[in-house]
Formats: sequence, C-alpha cells, structure tokens
Amino acid sequence: TQVRVIASPEATVAAAPASARKVSEDNDLYVFDYSYPAAAAAIPALKASLDTDLDKQKSELVASATVDRKEAQKNDFPYHPYSRGYDWQVVTDTPGWLSLSSMVSTYTGAAHPNYWFDTILWDKQADQRPDPLGDQFINDQLVRPARRIHVQAADRHHLQTAGQIGSDARRA
Repeated sequence: TQVRVIASPEATVAAAPASARKVSEDNDLYVFDYSYPAAAAAIPALKASLDTDLDKQKSELVASATVDRKEAQKNDFPYHPYSRGYDWQVVTDTPGWLSLSSMVSTYTGAAHPNYWFDTILWDKQADQRPDPLGDQFINDQLVRPARRIHVQAADRHHLQTAGQIGSDARRA
C-alpha cells in the first residue's frame, strides 16, 4: 500500500511572524537592557548580528562590573551597579533598506550615566550592513551634493544660534 500526501492550501502552515526581542536584567551587579523590533528580527542575518551584539554587550558589562565591584570591596569603596542599555527602534523601513537607531546608555559608577546614539543601516538586497566608509559614500559625485547641503544647513543653524545668543545677551 502506498500512501500519498497532498498538501492543500488549508494545510500549509505559514511561517510565524518575527517577534521583537527584549532582554532586561536587574541585579546587585548590573542592569542590562537590550531590545530590537520585529522588523529587525524578520531579517535572519540582522537578527543574528543583533543577538551576537546583545551577547557581547552583556558579557562586557558583566566582566567590567565584576572586576570593579571586587576592587571597590577591596578598597572599602561603595559599589553602584553598572548598567548598559540599547533600545533599537525603526527609523524607516523601505523595500531595500531598514534603518534603525538606538539611544545607548551606560553607567560605570561615575557621577552620571552616559548617553549616545547608534545607528544601523541594513541593505536588504545585499543582506548586510554596508561599510559606512565604502564606495557608496566615497563616490565624489554622491558626496559633493550631500556635503553642500550639510554645510548650508550647518551655516543656517549657526546663524540662527548666533542670533539667539546675541538677542539673549542684549536682554540680560
């Protein structure tokens, strides 16, 4: 007897949609937060890159916090838990590109935490993060107009700021 299996459209199981990822840990040694959106998780190579970065960021945090807490205890100095956080958000999602931005925060026991922004521009067709110093940004025909626009915008900003500072100084 031969058994023949025929898949019907109703029996076809669609792949589950990608899910956002959020890791949050808070203990006496450290506070760690790392998240990325479903749009990033839907791209396997980008998801793998973010998961690798998550592991790296957490490992570095735990290692430095462990060493510094031992030093603090050895020197009878209070230890305050270290922290690190990445919160990746979609800036724009087009058929060819996914742009992400994150406010990054770190705290290593000093007077205040530090904050900065990080970005990821993902080329969906090449399935990779392009080299920011690569050909697409070095080509002078592409750079010249962008540089001109940037300089004009910076000039306008400086003129506006100078005008505001001047008017504030006159009011004082």
